[in-house]
Order: sequence, then C-alpha cells, then structure tokens
Amino acid sequence: MEKAFQMLKQDHKKVSAVIQQMMEGEESQRQELFEQLKQELTAHMKLEEKLLYPLLKESEQTHDQILESYEEHREVKHQLGVLQRTPPDAENWQAVLTVLKENIEHHVKEEERELFKLAGKVLADRLDDLTKKMETEKQKLMH
Repeated sequence: MEKAFQMLKQDHKKVSAVIQQMMEGEESQRQELFEQLKQELTAHMKLEEKLLYPLLKESEQTHDQILESYEEHREVKHQLGVLQRTPPDAENWQAVLTVLKENIEHHVKEEERELFKLAGKVLADRLDDLTKKMETEKQKLMH
C-alpha cells in the first residue's frame, strides 16, 4: 500500500479512536474531544478534497465513487455541525455522535476496501508526487 494511502488510513484510525473516547468518556471531556475530532476530520477531508479527489474525479474508473465521496464528506461536515451545536449534556448528544460515527465508518470502509485500491492503479505514475504534496499539506493543516 502506497504511503499516501497509509497516511489516510492513519487518519481514519485516529478519528475512530477519538470517537471511541467520546463514546466511552465522561461528559466533562466531550468538548475537548470534540475539538480534537473536528480538527482531525477537517484536516483529513481537506487533504482528500484538495489533492486526492480531483485527480480521481478525472478517471472514468473512479469518477462516480468520488462524487459519492464528496457527498459523504458533505454529510459528515453537516453532522459535525449538529454535534457542535448540541450541548455536551444534552439527552441526544450520544445519539448525534452515533449517527456521525456510522457515517464515518461507512465512508472509511468504502475508501479502504475499494477506492484506495483503484486509486493506486489509476494514479500509479503520480503516487510519489501525491504523497509529497499530502505530507506538506498535512503539516500546514495541523498547525
């Protein structure tokens, strides 16, 4: 698996771990963990939308999947906004987080099982360049 996709998989693992902490953690930790989740997710989605998706949208093999990925990102951003507006002590806070978690898990499964494999083939001659750009961009986004 190419380094670019390994980076994205690492992001998926980080996001999943933060969500797990949010689900199991104390109410008093929710806001801090939410900020961490928002930062990780936002940086990850920007990275994909700026560098990976435009390249894959050009290919007939991945065009439709990328359109779906953009829509899934839009839904995750919406759910993040809903969670941000839901007070940490609200009765439905856990339910809102669960919907966000399920949307993210669906998206991650599609990317890791299908899209990354196809992307490796479609972008074979551009993967080194993509990896360098992603590493640089990730540094900018996280600082």
